[in-house]
Amino acid sequence: MSANYESPTEYLLSNLDNKILTITLNRPDALNAFRPEMIDGLIELVSKANDDESVSVIIIEGAGKAFSAGV
Repeated sequence: MSANYESPTEYLLSNLDNKILTITLNRPDALNAFRPEMIDGLIELVSKANDDESVSVIIIEGAGKAFSAGV
């Protein structure tokens, strides 16, 4: 049974397709610099995926021109 991968914050987008969970950092105006809720959301999504046999791969990407400017 697949877990729910709805993003816990507007600053992360998540999509599960064909056993690939894609998580997108969604603060392109700030070069995807992390906020505390983004870190918590990443932990939540990756933890769910770790226990879900319907996920084989996790891709973490950044929206816009930068992956992440950091914390």
